[in-house]
Amino acid sequence: MHRELLLVGALLAFLAAVRGTEHLTFDNSTMANVTREGCDSTNLCVEVPNNCDPAGNNTSCLFASLNADTPMSPNGFNILVGLSGNSSGAIAFGLTQDFTTSVTQLFVCGMDSNGNFVFETVQRMANGTLMANERTTMQIRYRLVDTLIQCEFLIPNVNTSMMGEMMDGTTAVVVLGDAMVNNNTSKTENFTAILNTERVNLTNAEGTVIIQNVLDISQNGCGNTKLCVRSPSGCDPQGTAECLFTSLDTTDTSSGTFNISVELAGDSDGYIGMGLTANASEGVTNLYICGRNESDNSFLFRQLDRNNTDSSLTEVNREVDNILGAVSGTSIQCIFTIVGISAAAATSRQAVTGTRNSILLGSGDINGAEIGNFNIAQNSGLLDITDPAANVNGNQVNVGPLNITRVGCGMTNLCLETPADCDPLTDNMCHLVSTNATVSSTNVFNLTSRLSGYSTGYTALGLSRDAMQGTSSIFACGNDNGELFFRTFTQNNTDLTLTSNNRAVSDITIGVTNRRIECEFTILNLNDVETRETNGTLATVILANGTVDGGVLSPLNELLTERVNLTSPTGVIIVPSGARAARSSDALLILLSLITLLAALRG
Repeated sequence: MHRELLLVGALLAFLAAVRGTEHLTFDNSTMANVTREGCDSTNLCVEVPNNCDPAGNNTSCLFASLNADTPMSPNGFNILVGLSGNSSGAIAFGLTQDFTTSVTQLFVCGMDSNGNFVFETVQRMANGTLMANERTTMQIRYRLVDTLIQCEFLIPNVNTSMMGEMMDGTTAVVVLGDAMVNNNTSKTENFTAILNTERVNLTNAEGTVIIQNVLDISQNGCGNTKLCVRSPSGCDPQGTAECLFTSLDTTDTSSGTFNISVELAGDSDGYIGMGLTANASEGVTNLYICGRNESDNSFLFRQLDRNNTDSSLTEVNREVDNILGAVSGTSIQCIFTIVGISAAAATSRQAVTGTRNSILLGSGDINGAEIGNFNIAQNSGLLDITDPAANVNGNQVNVGPLNITRVGCGMTNLCLETPADCDPLTDNMCHLVSTNATVSSTNVFNLTSRLSGYSTGYTALGLSRDAMQGTSSIFACGNDNGELFFRTFTQNNTDLTLTSNNRAVSDITIGVTNRRIECEFTILNLNDVETRETNGTLATVILANGTVDGGVLSPLNELLTERVNLTSPTGVIIVPSGARAARSSDALLILLSLITLLAALRG
């Protein structure tokens, strides 16, 4: 049965459920019907994408119209609000003086898991927390059609003082966004701002509305609540430089399927895209693109299958919800939810295999209705896409031969190896790291490291203040069934467990020949008080290898542990008394020499 036929029953059930909320008054005589009628004449309209029509077929249209009457002292004025958008939870309209520093009064329209309408007034604190409040709201009407939510309501007696409605006179910042509805309590959770305006006069329907923020896509939560991939590595989607960025936030996989909430942002004259694939060199990539219509600069969203062999594109229709997007010049932003991905195996409609896939980022041209080739800018390699920390360091990895040697050892480079004095070019079992430190005036330094080791899984370099307690920073490069990777971890030196971290590393290159794994990378900002990887320029260096099973690294198999001065090509440590200390491998020879000397003196 169509949801509209259930509206009366749903409304009666809702009214029964909200007894005691005297600040809310409902009107069930008619359904809400939110359109663009009156925009720029009697109604002040705010929407994303620009000029979208809530009455049309554009499922990405988030829209609000405001009709304010003449302010009358001392009661202020009334605002009739029409709100429309697509969501599986809720949409919200808000007023504030400043979204980042002040309280925002929100009016939330949504549906619970049973399809019942939910209306709530809440205040969003500057830190993002939500608090229920009883703001009088009248003449509440609604319409629910699949994921489309529309509601109309009257906000009476909007006070023109700053104490009243988070306003200054008749002006305020208008906020639109979406939220989730707790199915147990029917309360609003996790509000996300989709659009903020600059301060506007709510009583002037013909006033200019300047969008301040659109979609608010940021790197907040990367590695903690969402998995992030970007190009170039380390770029900020809210920075000034160009940054192609995506984040994935997955639901629980225990039911056998899961959804992915996706953020995508970047610059392009045509489109930007995010793809998921089990194998980027064959098979198919499920590609989702957000772009710009040439004709009117409006937002467009498409789904395609990319043939990974010949790069051809075929338009498809997969289940995707909550599509929102915005275009400003060449800047493109969008959010959407991919629905019903199998957690166990690939299906005919999805190119993903369980939770382990590669994430592709790229862009392309749009010529009329034709979508141009997808140009890959970043391939994450195989990741557990349900693990926010799987790509936490976000470093781009270059692949190429390295042929690491002992050149410069003891002169320009500090070299540690096992067996002693081995050369990886001639000894297959040789494990060697060659480092070169760049010391700044602040004594914080970068360490360029060239690592070579024999392994079927990974080889690793570790740095620690004390390898027997505390933690070590681990830098691992490896080969997981043909997929090369570089990852950073924190090792608990007591129980030897590994935890992904967000250690800053740059200029990564990996090469694999048979079972020899080689990589070059630069560790940034050593001797920073926050990293705790070194004691001044002194550190315990660990050489190790291990295995990889389904993307999970085994505990380190430590091959060498040695305390050195990282800024000395010989590793020599100068102790406070001025006496010369040396690498631990040299110390044994010194001790034996002393014992021999003492024996000779006694004789």
